[in-house]
Amino acid sequence: MLAFLYDQSFEGLLCAVFDAYSAGAFPDLLLGEGDLPPLSATRTHRVTTSRDRATRVWRGLRGRLSPNALHGLVYAWLGEEKEGDIRLFRCIRRIFASQTSPETNPADRDILAVFRLARSVNREAHRLQGFARFQKTAQGVYFAAIEPRYNVLPLIAPHFAGRFPDQQWILYDAGRRYGLFRDKGGYRNMTLDAARLNQGRLDDGLLADGEKLFQTLWKSYCQALTVRERLNPKLQSRCLPRRYWPYLTEMRQERESEA
Repeated sequence: MLAFLYDQSFEGLLCAVFDAYSAGAFPDLLLGEGDLPPLSATRTHRVTTSRDRATRVWRGLRGRLSPNALHGLVYAWLGEEKEGDIRLFRCIRRIFASQTSPETNPADRDILAVFRLARSVNREAHRLQGFARFQKTAQGVYFAAIEPRYNVLPLIAPHFAGRFPDQQWILYDAGRRYGLFRDKGGYRNMTLDAARLNQGRLDDGLLADGEKLFQTLWKSYCQALTVRERLNPKLQSRCLPRRYWPYLTEMRQERESEA
């Protein structure tokens, strides 16, 4: 059994594809650089990540796939599915081996699984473009916490950059404990002390003057629009899954009243 060790980045995965074709040997599993190979692994190969090599593989994929399918590979990677990297590797190998685009081949289990996951990631990203709620901090930076099922921050950040081009803001993934800070200089990765965040809410001492009032007004506005006689909890939960509720300003009062 052949195992490839790589840095667990998307560029590293593309470099693993490059090394496999260069050596004519394809791995049975992919491991992180710090992982111990199983006893069944008779050979190992350490992949060196190179932008030039990754670009060559990406260029080859771009010549064989539609733009949507090409994006789907990235979306599937961001899905962070268990053993998703080796499945994606096999999918890329089939793409290069096929004379025609295999993206519409439902008979291939790997290809079907990759693009099914890509659709789920894309759906999650689309939802969070509308479900993110920003709070204004005392420093004038707008902060929104989310806890997505998939790692969608890189997908939704350009949406908010287009909507708020002149403002500083932070999108923070509370589950993965990292965020993206956006200013005029671009994006920067950041982390946050977990004690500062409680179910999507920053400490009151970190908020700008009037922010709590604006949140109260927003909840009052949403409640005023609600027609109680037409409430449909099942439909509401289907259109607005409950896992998003802790991070929605308009839903917090309802959660507190349920407790």
